[in-house]
Amino acid sequence: MQFNGQASREYRKKVRAERLNSIVVTVTRVDGTTLSFDGDEESQKRLDRFSRRAIASSTQTLPWTMADNSVMEITPDEMTQALDLALQEQGAQWFL
Repeated sequence: MQFNGQASREYRKKVRAERLNSIVVTVTRVDGTTLSFDGDEESQKRLDRFSRRAIASSTQTLPWTMADNSVMEITPDEMTQALDLALQEQGAQWFL
């Protein structure tokens, strides 16, 4: 969102925070299935921790609560993709 010069910095920060808290990213599987992940900062932390641990322990899939609150079995690679997308979206929203 572009702000005109009249929007206060505090208002712009509030709008940015709302946007950052509502980030949802979509990863598409080879079979065409789409997976929608929450991408807010707390979700990014969880995606990072779980994907690192899953890769280190050679875990194939993990149950994950998706953005729509359904539970899906996802791979560490899908988590990593979701994290990358969320970070990109966060970066696009960050500067006022």
